[in-house]
Amino acid sequence: MRGPQKLKSSTEILAEFIYQLKFEHIPSEVLAVAKNALLDTVGAGIYGTQTEAGQAIIEGVMEFARGNDASIWGTNKTLSPTGAALVNGTAAHARELDDFGGCGHSGAVIIPTVFALAESLQVTGEAMIIAIVAGYEVAARILATAGGHGPHNDRG
Repeated sequence: MRGPQKLKSSTEILAEFIYQLKFEHIPSEVLAVAKNALLDTVGAGIYGTQTEAGQAIIEGVMEFARGNDASIWGTNKTLSPTGAALVNGTAAHARELDDFGGCGHSGAVIIPTVFALAESLQVTGEAMIIAIVAGYEVAARILATAGGHGPHNDRG
């Protein structure tokens, strides 16, 4: 006789979803959105590196995140993956051109992180897209848990 079944937590359900996510199972509409988000965020980041904030973050992070594993978009400079993700994320949001929608400005967080790790680990484009889709799914669920965009922003 088996004991009572333990219900999975929302964290376990999300982790299982991410673990089982395969490129071939991602709907074409979701792939198109993920690819567009990637191109849009990189474009916003390249443009953002030319701002005062972009230049300041590059200068500041170069002091503590030296490395040659990940590119700073729009430059010939490289940093550690964490440094590049921070710089590229800041630059992507610098001119408020990054994505906006159900998850807020998630692209400025997700895409620079995925890009820097993918570059440093030399993973495939498919693996990058899977990570982007997973990142947006996590961001959407966190935002929903926080009560949605309005209440989340109202609380700071």
